[in-house]
Amino acid sequence: MSWRSGMEPASPPVPTAFSMNGSEVLNDRWWEQWNSAQLNALVEEALSENFSLSAAWARLEQAEASLSKADAGRFPTLGASGNARRDRSIGEDRDTIENDSGSVGLSASWEIDLWGRIRSSSNAARLDRDASKEDLQATAISLVSQIVQTWLQLGEQHGQRVLLREQISLSESTLELIQARFARGQSSASDLWQQERLVESRKGNLILVEARIKSIEYALAVLIGKDPASTRFPAITSIPVPPPFPSTGTPAEALGRRPDIRAAWMRVEAADHRIASAMADRFPRISLSAGLSSPFSETLNLFNEWITSVAGSLGIPLIDGGSRRAEVDRNEALLRQLLSQYGNTWLTAIREVEDAILEEKTQRAYLSSIDTQIGLAERVLTQTSSRYEQGQLSYLQVLEAQQTLQGLQRSRLETARAAAAARVDLHKAIGGGFELPANRAVESILKTSEY
Repeated sequence: MSWRSGMEPASPPVPTAFSMNGSEVLNDRWWEQWNSAQLNALVEEALSENFSLSAAWARLEQAEASLSKADAGRFPTLGASGNARRDRSIGEDRDTIENDSGSVGLSASWEIDLWGRIRSSSNAARLDRDASKEDLQATAISLVSQIVQTWLQLGEQHGQRVLLREQISLSESTLELIQARFARGQSSASDLWQQERLVESRKGNLILVEARIKSIEYALAVLIGKDPASTRFPAITSIPVPPPFPSTGTPAEALGRRPDIRAAWMRVEAADHRIASAMADRFPRISLSAGLSSPFSETLNLFNEWITSVAGSLGIPLIDGGSRRAEVDRNEALLRQLLSQYGNTWLTAIREVEDAILEEKTQRAYLSSIDTQIGLAERVLTQTSSRYEQGQLSYLQVLEAQQTLQGLQRSRLETARAAAAARVDLHKAIGGGFELPANRAVESILKTSEY
């Protein structure tokens, strides 16, 4: 890289090691290791039908066209022209005289890229195109992350629904027991009302979970390019346990996989080439032009005589009010901006990897603690229920034990989902890249459009 502006690229700080590094080979199609045919199908459908990804494809096509346009300046331009004319006149003997005349011609022109202006513009366009390719990969990685995260949320809510139905069933069985005791005068009305309130609370929780399931299904349908109102998904029986922790390699290797970092650097390089182009625009331009023309006679016998012309031109900017100097200054400022953005992107990437590793580590430890608490809570509920039936404890203690156990069971689902979600965040933070199928989102609209 030339760095014609005189600035040197900043060296972003790199940590010596990430907090946790496993031994499993890092797979770019990491979601396939979760062993869920439903999840794999959702990801493939999203990659083919998602509209945000389709827009990223279109931006890449725009960059390809801009590159072709910039490259065209390196080659001569060729044009053709022609004209014809028929004149009529009346001779001395009153006869009509017709005379046909005209010409055909070819013209060519070519700018000699003496200072590299056209070459620099073309190089900048090529880097923009390459950055758009990286943007497409970044969009795909983000989309896969969204799909898996939403799928995990749906799995958690499906689990909550199953758990709440079980809790409602158990709470209703306990309510029947208390009703029988109340009828025999062994329980107070307060005990009965407390248990009725617990049953109704769990039913209310179930209503909210059903609503959340529909909302998450709507979001998942949009991600795969489907109509939310008519798309439904099969129940997810359990939240998958992520595979063993992957080997992230050195920090430089891990962050070098991120397409957004690569794209940011390419845009820095493109800005540098645009500075060179703007500087070259202040120097003289040398152009060559050539032409061929042939008149044709009244018999329309073409190409009897060719007239050839070759010319050269020199254009030198004298006074432009500082326009070209201002364009150089603007591009230099843009380069400084992109360098700052690149450094921020690098540091943000480091933070995202560290956050994801810390989050999974924390959630795993918390999940182990919850499992221990659930075991203890089950023992407490068994003992308090037994002592209540013997009349040794008040029902309030049984109710508290029930609520504690049920709350822990629900927290376990949330924590299991959070631990899996942290692994998704890690894969998104590490980046990567994989082959993308053709996106059919726009084509599906065109097929159903009335226009």
